[in-house]
Amino acid sequence: MQPYYITVLIELYVLVVGNMSIGRREAYELFRRDYEHNDTIESNKRTLKQRCVEAKQLGELLAESRKKISTFAFFFQSTWKLWCFFCGTARWASTEVNSAV
Repeated sequence: MQPYYITVLIELYVLVVGNMSIGRREAYELFRRDYEHNDTIESNKRTLKQRCVEAKQLGELLAESRKKISTFAFFFQSTWKLWCFFCGTARWASTEVNSAV
């Protein structure tokens, strides 16, 4: 799945260029290529794509970390309840665990 901004850019390009005749399309491409700020635009597009890839990787890392934290919290809570059960302090442990979460 591609990012939303790319979808919008493609739709805009098709809207602008798609309805043009072949001669107009070639003239538009020539103008776009020779436009003085074209290098800046292309550089910004590359930067944006790179940042999008980095954001996606960070999102995946965040999801993985949340999963690990959830697993650890479940393990800790289960271990704590067992420890309290065997030590005979079940009433104290249930209030302590609930207030900690």
